[in-house]
Amino acid sequence: RNVASSVPVSNLAIQLNKNAFGLSPANQQVACNPPIPVGGSGRHSVELANGGPGMVAQVPPGQPASPQIQVAIKNMTTGLVFYFAANFALEALFAPDGALERAAFIESWKSIDDKKELYGTVSDLPA
Repeated sequence: RNVASSVPVSNLAIQLNKNAFGLSPANQQVACNPPIPVGGSGRHSVELANGGPGMVAQVPPGQPASPQIQVAIKNMTTGLVFYFAANFALEALFAPDGALERAAFIESWKSIDDKKELYGTVSDLPA
């Protein structure tokens, strides 16, 4: 809801802090078309992408990764910034059919630091 701006909101910028999922907006610019009038509200979807290793928050050893993502949204007309945190729904990271292209899987697997890989033998599996 546009309660802080005395003018309609037409352009926003969005930024995420480093997070356990390495997510960042695919495009930081958000165009509100039509503009959100004073006192009015609007909806917009923001595509998230893997921001690469620079966007991954470090998780202390033995601690679970936090599902929380810290967000900043800036009104480009007024310069005001709104900060908030939201819990990220993990299921949003998966494709509905559960499939991942072979090349994408191999590329992701190869990008894992060798120090983080563990090897072991599993025995006594049911037939």
